[in-house]
Amino acid sequence: GAKPPIERNSHVTGLLREKYPFVSFSAGAVTYIAMPNSSAETIKIADELMYSVKNSTKNGIRYSLYTG
Repeated sequence: GAKPPIERNSHVTGLLREKYPFVSFSAGAVTYIAMPNSSAETIKIADELMYSVKNSTKNGIRYSLYTG
């Protein structure tokens, strides 16, 4: 399968690690097939995904598909 953008751009992340060795980056990305009931719930879902990455690893990225 296709590699996530963070892996495709590993040369960029390598340069960033050289310049800023003590900075880490964790991200969660959500694709919404159905919209949640509110914008606050939309943000909560994405925020929970990001924190699940931060709590399990450093410099990680996780993707989720929200279907309702």
